[in-house]
Amino acid sequence: MDTTGRASGRRTPPPPRPPQDPPSPRPHRRSPAEPARSWWLLLGAETPSPPHGCSTPEGPALDCDVRKIRPSDLYCRTHEAFLPLRNVRKPEHPLNPVGLLPRLLVAGLVWTAQFGSPLPIWVLGFLLGAAVLLLPLRRWAVTWRTAAVAWTVTCVLVVAHHWTSQGTNRITATVLLTLTAVAVAVRCAGETMTGASTRVRREASARRATTVITPGRGWVRGTHAAGLIAATLAPVPAVLLFRAVERLAPAGSLTPVPGWARHWIDLAVPAALAGALLATLVAGALQGAGRIDRHVDQLTRPVPKPRRPTWAHPGRTRYTAGTDDLAARLIGVCLRVGEHTLDVLLRTAAFAAGVLLGFGHLCLATVRAGAEWLWRQVVLLKRRTTLSLVMAKDTLAEALPVAGAGTGATLRAVALPIGGLAVAGASLSVLGDGTPGYLTHGELPALWPLLASVACALVALTLAWTGLAGQPMSASANSARHTAETALPHALLTAAATGWAISLPSFLGVGRITPGWLTCTLTAWPLVLVAVHLMRRSREAPHRGRARR
Repeated sequence: MDTTGRASGRRTPPPPRPPQDPPSPRPHRRSPAEPARSWWLLLGAETPSPPHGCSTPEGPALDCDVRKIRPSDLYCRTHEAFLPLRNVRKPEHPLNPVGLLPRLLVAGLVWTAQFGSPLPIWVLGFLLGAAVLLLPLRRWAVTWRTAAVAWTVTCVLVVAHHWTSQGTNRITATVLLTLTAVAVAVRCAGETMTGASTRVRREASARRATTVITPGRGWVRGTHAAGLIAATLAPVPAVLLFRAVERLAPAGSLTPVPGWARHWIDLAVPAALAGALLATLVAGALQGAGRIDRHVDQLTRPVPKPRRPTWAHPGRTRYTAGTDDLAARLIGVCLRVGEHTLDVLLRTAAFAAGVLLGFGHLCLATVRAGAEWLWRQVVLLKRRTTLSLVMAKDTLAEALPVAGAGTGATLRAVALPIGGLAVAGASLSVLGDGTPGYLTHGELPALWPLLASVACALVALTLAWTGLAGQPMSASANSARHTAETALPHALLTAAATGWAISLPSFLGVGRITPGWLTCTLTAWPLVLVAVHLMRRSREAPHRGRARR
């Protein structure tokens, strides 16, 4: 007999599978009260991944307080370790960003001074700007990619600005401004509609068990109508932003808008306001449908139905003449004929009078019914109008906060980052033009524009990632302050060491870079601080000795 079970015709059961771990839940599951959003609606509203503590080459730091670390922090709050490189196990690797950046900085400055080309400055500005802009956004996946693409496009436009004519640059600036206004309008409309939809779902989930919904579920329709009205007002901030930038821009930096385009731009705000007013009235009318009291009291009492006249002869006259008297009989016959004729005449007159009275009653009833119908329609129209205006007022009162919130979120997530990138790009252009002259001559007047450009670029990029992050402004400001306080000493020491590294060869007659005001100042302030510290220690030493005795 075959031990495998073939002889008996039975199949051997398969070996048991090894136990598998259950699938890990998704870290960011969308709440059922929140609708799915497109990538352009996630800017400034994306949920970041949870932050982690710092690590050492031996392993993670157990005493790191992760609760104090925000998603946008670059340095640990406990150990001041650089969080983006917390998983780097070999800091001595030549491709380590910490060691690679000073090498690139030295090579770029030497290249710029030797050949007078701004290209290395642009490359260094692109890398440093990407670090300032993208590293705080590393926990926001979609926002990080969008910011990387936007910063790359900004740097490409900065490079193209130096290779194109002034007319092309004006056209490019006007097109970018127009696209920004369109993006603000589209994002504002989507933000208001999505915010209204989210509010509907949250209210529905919160009131489903406790709220008795009125006929037509007016509160749900009203919230949707509020989003629609707020979306109708979306072109208003876009047009106002376009006009503000157009007025504040330097003369000759933008191409004049054609007349037909200017006409539509001027018409956009009144059209948006008129459309919002019309949508408000329609929403109020739809909200008030089926909610009015249709009972209307009558103006007059019903017209009483007249009684029909019953005119007739009272009766026959009796005669005492005998039946044998021919004359008496003739007189009796004549009297009967007269009585019957009078009775017929009276009944005919009564019938005619009844017809006239019935026709008059019908006319009066018809007039009264028409008057009552008109009065009912007037009352119902008044009630419908009043209720529609009240519902329109409530819907508008609900739409204005939605429009304000959508406009604020749009300006923060779209206008602020784009403005920051534009300022950073302009600062990078100024740095590319002025750095070669300062490196070769080291004059103080040439240093101030460069320092101002660096400061403007840092502030602009910080505002850009603050708007894109979507976390509270206080949290972003605290994170930026902590990063600046931690990184500033390292940056100043690195800048001083780089300045001496690229200027020392000039003492040997090699190279064109000489020590300038920046290098000397950055070198002097640590020495001054060290000297002050030593003086304080020397003054406190005798007191410490006395205290020990």
